[in-house]
Amino acid sequence: MSLHDALTALRHGGNLLSPAALDGLPPNEEPRDGLADRLRAALVAFDPEKPKGDALGALLDAVLTAAAGLRLTRRSGSALGAEDAEKLLDGTALKPRRLWVGPDGESLAVFTTAVPRLGVGKGRRSVAQVQEYLRRRRAPLALLTNGSQWRLLWADADASAWVEWDADRWLDADQLSDELHALRRLL
Repeated sequence: MSLHDALTALRHGGNLLSPAALDGLPPNEEPRDGLADRLRAALVAFDPEKPKGDALGALLDAVLTAAAGLRLTRRSGSALGAEDAEKLLDGTALKPRRLWVGPDGESLAVFTTAVPRLGVGKGRRSVAQVQEYLRRRRAPLALLTNGSQWRLLWADADASAWVEWDADRWLDADQLSDELHALRRLL
């Protein structure tokens, strides 16, 4: 399945990348041996109904570092300070849970939420807050997840776009799905 086909099969809003831009993305490195097992273990350990320990943090690391191959400078937890937060219009101070920074200053802020559905009902607020964060930072992309759904968001002053993955569709038996390969390639 092509990257374009994999992305059009997902839930999305707006036009995140044109077909020509998708074709121009660099290919993924081959996934490391055991990636499917590591990802399965992290997904099983994460139970949104009964969160234990830092299962979501372990899942973030499995997806972003092991699966997507983000090997950039990462900051998380207490390493993220007030300079990484934005005060939003509703008075909320929003700070990412993880922040990856590349060698040329590119960044990916990763936000987490406990809402059961991203962009639906109470989940609309989380999406709107991340979009406001992006606009205030003039940053192009962020990732928002509740552990089960993963939404890549783009926002500028006038428009926004997104694409969303369901984590329970990342594995096809013992193989990585085309949807996960699409996430890996975009990130």
